[in-house]
Amino acid sequence: MTIRQKKVNIAIYGKLSKKYGGKHLAVFDISIPPDYHLGDLLHEIKIPLEETSFIFLDAVLCDVPGLLPEHNEQLNDGSHVGIFSKGYMYPYQYRDGLPMSEPLKRAMAKHGFMHHSYNKFSNQ
Repeated sequence: MTIRQKKVNIAIYGKLSKKYGGKHLAVFDISIPPDYHLGDLLHEIKIPLEETSFIFLDAVLCDVPGLLPEHNEQLNDGSHVGIFSKGYMYPYQYRDGLPMSEPLKRAMAKHGFMHHSYNKFSNQ
């Protein structure tokens, strides 16, 4: 019996895109096993989390600069992951009410809501 792979679309913005064939933007699809989570995908494509700012999964914010919450969000067939290089900011006026993943909500509850960055925190 063959296990059906999921297809996920990834867009990487900024300096990190150069590592994936882009100049300012790299967009590509990847096939993953059905039980993959966001963290598995980030590990698979070797994203250096210390070089990221914002990470979105299907338009839901999953990470902010320096916070590094668990990335156990389930990926679906056809999911879109947006990864922004460090230095990119999300406009403050859009932050209030932004859909966030449950792991990010838990991390922010622990470390405080929507700081400019969370450089001194880790997932510990």
